Amino acid sequence: MPISSNNRTSAARSGESVVASVGSDPQLRQKLDAAAGLDDVVSIAQAHGHSFSKATLLKAHAAAINAAPDHALEPLNSWGDA
Repeated sequence: MPISSNNRTSAARSGESVVASVGSDPQLRQKLDAAAGLDDVVSIAQAHGHSFSKATLLKAHAAAINAAPDHALEPLNSWGDA
């Protein structure tokens, strides 16, 4: 079942909200740092009241990388660093 644009917008807002929460919650940051993959990240976020899909997370990550200046990307050595 396709996600409506309203759901996508809500999911994107939830993703932005979890990013803001990470900045103010060291325990959440620690859990996300220990995540083994996207499934873990989505599950941890859901446990903290945020709802978004792996696809939404990947698209947000891609947008952040696309928007980053080259000098910020040059030091990265792997996809995991991005």
